[in-house]
Amino acid sequence: MRVPASELSRNFSQYCDVALTKPLIVTKNGRDRLVLLSIEEYEMLRDLVTDRSRPAVAATKESQPGRHVRRAAKRG
Repeated sequence: MRVPASELSRNFSQYCDVALTKPLIVTKNGRDRLVLLSIEEYEMLRDLVTDRSRPAVAATKESQPGRHVRRAAKRG
């Protein structure tokens, strides 16, 4: 489903309910700009991408003995 950004702004709550059941494409000037989707859908997509990239990254780090990995501190 597509909705103009101005319409989304006027009826945000209604479109949030729609986005819980299916992704909602937000348009601006007739062009696709954003997608509004449920947190469950977002987490599934995020995990899918993470799972695909994890083995290659882990194998690279593990294959280099003595290499130290610096981790960035979380900022709140």
